[in-house]
This record gives sequence, structure tokens and C-alpha cells, in this order.
Amino acid sequence: PFNDTDAPAYVQTKVLQEQAPLERAAALGLELGAVSPTIVVGPYDTHLSPSNQVIVTYLSDPFKLTFPGGCNIVSASDVARGHILAAQKGAPGARYVLGAENLEWAAIHRLISELCAVPGPYLQANHTGSYLAAVAAEMQAWLSKKPPLTTRAQASMVGRYYWYRHEQAAALGYNPM
Repeated sequence: PFNDTDAPAYVQTKVLQEQAPLERAAALGLELGAVSPTIVVGPYDTHLSPSNQVIVTYLSDPFKLTFPGGCNIVSASDVARGHILAAQKGAPGARYVLGAENLEWAAIHRLISELCAVPGPYLQANHTGSYLAAVAAEMQAWLSKKPPLTTRAQASMVGRYYWYRHEQAAALGYNPM
């Protein structure tokens, strides 16, 4: 159950996007379950999602800053397999988290640096510094008419730990890499 009333609007919206169809299906007597991927990474994405943008932002940052907090990252191919398992074996009304490993941002940024053969991370930003950097990025984006590298909404999530478990999906045979 979701009970974080201080969660950023992005997170609250995700929760409502899951709850509304499940409630409607129940009211109509339809069988419906939900799969909830964590941060999905993988090839063949045609555009940057907010989750994947955080990787590009890190690589574009000349200071290679990291920040407190963490999240759960999962492979796109694991998410695809998880959807199939949920469709074949899932229970109506059930929710299946499709995630893999919970990692702190510093570990994620070290891994990105290693995989991309770039140095970093160098420093850890705090919440206030992240928010100020996001304000500057949004102002620069407004002037250049280009998307910002980071936003105040993203900065509001700095320091939070988005840890998830996938035991319910694992009971269906889900086994992320």
C-alpha cells in the first residue's frame, strides 16, 4: 500500500495510474492485474523517458555529481518477460513489481562511469544543491528552447530511496538478470 503523502507529484501520479484501472475493472467485474516496472534500462528506446534521462544527465555533467538516495533498476528484457509471466500466470487484481536490484545512486553512477569508460563520480550533491542546479537547468532550457537536463521535480526526489522487492513476480517464475 502507498502511504507517502509527501511523495513528489510524479510518484503520486504513478500510483493513481495503477489504482484507477484496477478499481474500474473490479467495478465492472473484469479480470485485471498490474505490473509495475521500476527504472527500466535497455536498448532500442526511441526517446528518453524521465527515468533514463537521469543516466544521460549524469554523463552530460562535467562535474559527474552523484547524490544521496537510491532506486531499483531493471533490464527492459526482464520487464518484457515479466509481462508475459503475469499475463500467463498472474492472478486477477494482483500487483507485480518488475524490478531487479536496489542500488544507491553513487553505486549506479560508478557503474555508468565504468560501463561508459568515463571518470567519476567526483562529488556528492545534497538536496539543496540539486534543487538549485535544477532551477538553473530549467532557466537555461527556457532561454535555449531545449529540454532541461534536470528538473525541480527530479531534484525533489534526491535523497529518497525507492527500494522495491519482486517476490510476488518471482513466484510466477520472474528471475531478473
